[in-house]
Amino acid sequence: MRRFMVFALAMMVSVGMSADAEAGKKKKDKGADSAKEDKGLELNLDSGVESVDSIFKKAQAPMDTLHNAEAKLDAVPGAINGALGLAEGTPFKDAVAELKTKAGDKISVAMEDGGVPKLSLEDGVPDDVKTAVDNLNTALSEAVSAVMGLTEVPGQVQAVVEEAKAFDPSTIKPVTAVPKATKAIGGNLKVLGQVPSQVQALGESLDNIKKELLAGING
Repeated sequence: MRRFMVFALAMMVSVGMSADAEAGKKKKDKGADSAKEDKGLELNLDSGVESVDSIFKKAQAPMDTLHNAEAKLDAVPGAINGALGLAEGTPFKDAVAELKTKAGDKISVAMEDGGVPKLSLEDGVPDDVKTAVDNLNTALSEAVSAVMGLTEVPGQVQAVVEEAKAFDPSTIKPVTAVPKATKAIGGNLKVLGQVPSQVQALGESLDNIKKELLAGING
């Protein structure tokens, strides 16, 4: 029985880690507004077996860091849309074009230290343009900081995966708790297996935001 459960757990680890490659395929060729499409990576921390839950609770902090970066990237387009009265969900590229139209030659963008884009305005622009630029500068700074903060997340998650690999399912008591616990283990490994490609996708989304901003404002 013990050999069977160890084999089953090993299979779950394999499935979970291979999900990384599959998830990476689905994230290719996405634009600056794609970060919100990749949400949904959530851990099951309520398997009913504390020895199982305690392993995956160690991944909650890096997962929170990941979700924070997603939220900060998602907030970037809205920084322009709200100020300029554009419809919610207006693509970032279109919002930047509208900002450029309203500001004309009185707006520019440059890269500051740390890779943070910063927009500047000359005098004589409408108030809504000023508000949009202030909002966007704040949103961009927060997004860059959040994405840069993902550097250690893959390694932190991998440490949890390794601990899960070493877990002996034969220690789960009572035996009736085994099905629910092993299901939680398999699901959590699948989630954690997607984290590296998710981190990469968020970095690519930030790069696309920068490119669309520079092209749209500076031409």
